Amino acid sequence: MNAVGASTPAVRPLRVAIVTTFYPPCNFGGDGRYVQSFVHSLARRGCEVEVIYDADAWRMGKGILHSPSPPLPEPEPPGVTVHQLQSRWPLGSTLLTHQTGRPIVQRVAIEAILAKGFDVIHYHNISLVGGPGVLVLGEGIKLYTAHEHWLVCPTHILWRHNRELCTGRECLRCVLNYRRPPQLWRHTSLLERQGRQRFPSIKEYFRLFGLTRDRMALAAPDAVILHPGPINRGVEIASDVADGPASLILDQVAAGVAVRMAVLYLLLGAKESA
Repeated sequence: MNAVGASTPAVRPLRVAIVTTFYPPCNFGGDGRYVQSFVHSLARRGCEVEVIYDADAWRMGKGILHSPSPPLPEPEPPGVTVHQLQSRWPLGSTLLTHQTGRPIVQRVAIEAILAKGFDVIHYHNISLVGGPGVLVLGEGIKLYTAHEHWLVCPTHILWRHNRELCTGRECLRCVLNYRRPPQLWRHTSLLERQGRQRFPSIKEYFRLFGLTRDRMALAAPDAVILHPGPINRGVEIASDVADGPASLILDQVAAGVAVRMAVLYLLLGAKESA
């Protein structure tokens, strides 16, 4: 308890950097709006938040590479600063990041922002704001929110050849089947090398956190394994466990499809029969 009249030391606000490819108004859907809602929530709780996003990627996606400039950032609440990255060569900047997995054009700008000092650097969709190469920039506690499977899957969805769950790497053939350009960096060890200081490699991640037969032996005898699918074998769960007698993954996936179909049926205006 403080003595009467003693002053309480002021608590410095937590400083958070958000690194993401898309952010409103330069976004195409849910991930940008999700990040914005998250940023506003942090600000309401007293954090100082700075957002770094890449307008070049948005311009390329919209096919407006030769327009004068992207739309101005939306108004933000107190405590939020938004840094909109853009270059005079949006196509080239985006393609360089896409192929090399590094923020070739915007590296200096990102480093300058992160050099201001942050307690936490939180990465979201980093696909075109810098790829895996952006993970090593800046100092602080680093978090990564995977909105989908982009970091380990060039199609983002682990649905191999557009016809089956991915159970092994056939990435080059798969992206060609999806009619997408292959990314050169995915055929190197860039992800493991760039993330070695801050993030475990895929092999190390599986060793530390993956669900294996030995870990399953520690569970209750009647424990079951559930997963909404698709599963990332050899990263989050071992194949012999995923296909073992305790696994209800396929049942859960099948039930999930039926539930979603029923929900869509009702939302589209179907009426229950009398």
